[in-house]
Amino acid sequence: MTQSDLETVVSGLLSEKAKAEVYERYYSVLIPASWVAKIHGISYQTVFRYIQRGLITPEERNSRDEHYLFRLSDVLKMDFKLLQKQLRRNTI
Repeated sequence: MTQSDLETVVSGLLSEKAKAEVYERYYSVLIPASWVAKIHGISYQTVFRYIQRGLITPEERNSRDEHYLFRLSDVLKMDFKLLQKQLRRNTI
């Protein structure tokens, strides 16, 4: 292993640690599904469809009238391109 390889590994570990700290910081922040759509550049209907198909799971709602809420830390981890592939595989 060269010095450059070691530096690459260490910087990767540090960036993973930084990501984990960001996720932890936003764990208690709840956001509505409309914000999930804005953050990921998708429509609200897509978010709703993924909820209905079980690809993403919101926090529990107390009643049917309440909005779907998500932890911001979970939203930042979501990969909608991967979810789209999963949806296509399940519908074919």
